[in-house]
Amino acid sequence: MNLNFELYKIFYYVCSYMSITDAARHLFVSQPAITKQIQNLEQALGVVLFVRSRKGLELTEDGKQLFKEIKGPVEKLLSIESSRGTIPNTVRIIAGYSTSKNFLLKVLSKYDEIYPDVKFEVNFYPYHEAIDRLRNGQTDLIFVNLKNHPNRDFDGLKLKKCFDVHDIFVVHKDYKGEVPDVLNILDLNQYSIVCKSGKSVARNMIEEVFSKKKKKFHPKYELSNNWLIEEYVKDCKGIGLVTKEYITEELANGELIEVPSNIPLPVRDIGYALRKDYLYNQFIEEFMKELKNSFHVY
Repeated sequence: MNLNFELYKIFYYVCSYMSITDAARHLFVSQPAITKQIQNLEQALGVVLFVRSRKGLELTEDGKQLFKEIKGPVEKLLSIESSRGTIPNTVRIIAGYSTSKNFLLKVLSKYDEIYPDVKFEVNFYPYHEAIDRLRNGQTDLIFVNLKNHPNRDFDGLKLKKCFDVHDIFVVHKDYKGEVPDVLNILDLNQYSIVCKSGKSVARNMIEEVFSKKKKKFHPKYELSNNWLIEEYVKDCKGIGLVTKEYITEELANGELIEVPSNIPLPVRDIGYALRKDYLYNQFIEEFMKELKNSFHVY
């Protein structure tokens, strides 16, 4: 029986995602088209491959057996396609607000010119949900702070450092006379410190310094992201704990001024993770190279 390879390819992706919606998104075709092709495959083979239950889409025993038989050959053929320059229809990315705003979107706009047929989707999810979505094939690429999370979280995934970012203290130029030339970490509670809510590498370090002296760090303002901190500090209010690479323009024009501390704040490693079996790893590697070359932050 001669069957079109595209039928097996579609079956492969539906099995991989266990979702017609996600398979359609990945292949950049409509859901009805995917459903129709699966029906065509079932009719050609004379078997039922999928059933729907309360849990969603499930493989029948015939479906499981077919997937087992075609998985290796289909992946090999897809690999050949990829090596010959095939690019993905859709790349789904999970990244934080600051990474997206300051790095990612600028490179995506450039890639839109180079690869006009590639669709990029950028979303934000909490860390553990992002990992789960990557493992389950619901996203293709995630950005993470490597120092915040143990490597064991990424077992079975490809994890690679992308670039460094540096947390610093800054003030508005008109507020500079209100702070010392060098901030003593243990004196921070004396000032209006503005930082992100929740834990971070820099905040953990500051709290450890306080803890060793049996003290507690109490920032006056806690905001949800770097952009809010930057805007608040621009109103000449307080000392902001921000990421240097996200405010290069403000530092260059002198609107914001860096205030060094007696104990340097730790460098953060921003990395990315993807599945080892992702078919377009080479495309992602090239994308990351462009990201690093464009912003010179590695």
